[in-house]
Amino acid sequence: MRDDAEVIREILSQMQQDIVVVAHSYGAIPATQVAHQVPAVRHLVYVAGFQLDMGQSLLSSVGGEIPSWWIVNEHKVIADQTEDVFYNDLDPRVIVWAQSKLLPTSFASFTEPLSATAWRHVPSTYVICERDNAIPLRAQEVMAQRGRWTFRLPSSHTPMLSRPAELAEILENVASPTP
Repeated sequence: MRDDAEVIREILSQMQQDIVVVAHSYGAIPATQVAHQVPAVRHLVYVAGFQLDMGQSLLSSVGGEIPSWWIVNEHKVIADQTEDVFYNDLDPRVIVWAQSKLLPTSFASFTEPLSATAWRHVPSTYVICERDNAIPLRAQEVMAQRGRWTFRLPSSHTPMLSRPAELAEILENVASPTP
């Protein structure tokens, strides 16, 4: 997670204009770790993302138990049952395409705790995905309370694929001078 966070910080640091960071799923964790370190970041948007607090890791936030749809192979995690967990509202052809883009993740990235929380320093918005089977609705609602604004979509874990126009409208509203 810290390596991922450093890559995010480096990319954001190269930008000069106001930045709205849109973080999805696990990607929200490393973004939370570093986004506040870049002065140009003016807003964080968590899209079915892990808006965790200091000391939490992805694994601790799900109760410390490995979810049934994770395949842990040595030091890697591979998502299983993705049709139901991530893509339960997508056309089968889109599911096949999306599955082809998934890569294994290091197990360590799911266990490293946050030592910083950007949402405490930068305004944030949470987009709750009501049909998400990866992050339960109640867990999203709890994390959303950490932000200033909340939006809801009747979407799976991947609204950028199932409801792109609705998600884009939310992002445009957030990126406007007065969300």
